Amino acid sequence: MKFKPKPDYGKANWLQRNMTHRNRYNRWLGQQEAKKTFEAQVSELNSQNKGLGSDLAAEKGRSGALEAKVTELGSALVTETDRSNEMGAMFAIVAHDLRSPFNGVLGFLEFILSNFDSTSDDEKKQYLDNVYCQANRIYDMQAESLGLANYFMGKQDVPMGKVSIKDIAANVIYKHKGAAFAKGLRLESAVLPGLDAHGNSAFVDIIVSNLVSNAIKFTATGSITISAKGAQGGKVEITVSDTGVGMPDHIFSQLFMPEGKIGRKGTGGEKSTGLGLLMVASMVRRNGGRIWAESEEGKGSRFHVELPAAQD
Repeated sequence: MKFKPKPDYGKANWLQRNMTHRNRYNRWLGQQEAKKTFEAQVSELNSQNKGLGSDLAAEKGRSGALEAKVTELGSALVTETDRSNEMGAMFAIVAHDLRSPFNGVLGFLEFILSNFDSTSDDEKKQYLDNVYCQANRIYDMQAESLGLANYFMGKQDVPMGKVSIKDIAANVIYKHKGAAFAKGLRLESAVLPGLDAHGNSAFVDIIVSNLVSNAIKFTATGSITISAKGAQGGKVEITVSDTGVGMPDHIFSQLFMPEGKIGRKGTGGEKSTGLGLLMVASMVRRNGGRIWAESEEGKGSRFHVELPAAQD
């Protein structure tokens, strides 16, 4: 009978447990190494992303600066184009409107010379007074055109201050009374003293003067009236109304629109370019106001200009 040694169960169990722990330990080390490797890779990717983000931000900055420069140049170009267009329109209006007072001066002088002996001294004085008014109007218009040219070329700022509407109305009536007299029209002011606007006096004078000139042009009989009143929101509303021919719908619907300038002859055959109201609307906006009109064909027109009221 052979001797069989007894198995060493304690040693076998210890070796098994040791191998198990060792395997677990090796797996844990592998996990730690993998974790470290993963974290290192993540850190490297984050660093690369930050670098890319910085480069992208710098590129966006350069792109934004370039876009801003392009926008600035585009705005300057648009502004310069608008200014050039306004200057061209302004000179066209001045050249056109100068014909009327020149024709008035020539007409009055021709009448006086042709009827000198048969005309009384009072009539001569009245005609000469009208000639003097028309000559003053020509002088004022050329002075205004030079001032506006300097403004549109950026050589002169527009000074803003208190503007007496009553004084403006009186000056406009004085300049246009010769043209109104020649057509047998009454030209009157219903503006009360103490009503003042905040704006540029030369611009406001040109605005009202152009509206009165248009009213005379398209009125055959009756009157033209300048009136004014206070409006809500600290505004002053100036109105030029006439008893003229009014406007048909196709003309009225396109007032103050560049694409809708329609020239038509006045009641006395006066020519019109349709540019005057565009310049008037531009000046009203530059004075911080707004303009609108009411008209019915055969029943006259009313043009309203609202400007900021002067503050005490």
